Amino acid sequence: VPMTVAMLEVLNEKRINTFTMVGNSSRTFREGVESNESWFMDDLINLDNFREYLQVAVYNVFLQNKKVPYNQNGVNLLRNAITTVCEQFVKNGTFSERPSTPEEKADTGVDTQPAYTVQFTDIFEMSAADRAHRVGPPANIIANLAGAIHGLAINVEAYA
Repeated sequence: VPMTVAMLEVLNEKRINTFTMVGNSSRTFREGVESNESWFMDDLINLDNFREYLQVAVYNVFLQNKKVPYNQNGVNLLRNAITTVCEQFVKNGTFSERPSTPEEKADTGVDTQPAYTVQFTDIFEMSAADRAHRVGPPANIIANLAGAIHGLAINVEAYA
């Protein structure tokens, strides 16, 4: 969008990434980042979308099944819904595998961390009170953001 210098300064103060018109071309300004230096607006938007898709997928499990049983079959229904959403976000480039840190590799022997993992608290660890109130076992999702390329240096060698 067309933008004045004053408008750009306001957005930079709010730490928002901008895409601005400059003459007949466009320029992306890197100065605006989210709450800290490593967060960008595209990550925030993708994670907001992930949360929304996840809520809809889990809600649909309850909507499409007469009953979600309080056993491993019920957990599997929920896990499948969550995994389907995670896979969508791998395909759209939000989540990605990443190399293990030296510490992770020493602990696990694994060279590459998966794009995401989904873990549920064991159903047998749930309290009688949670079962009575029909509170299911909590799910924990660990996702590795793919990041993005915002700039590129290109070397050209020309010989006569």
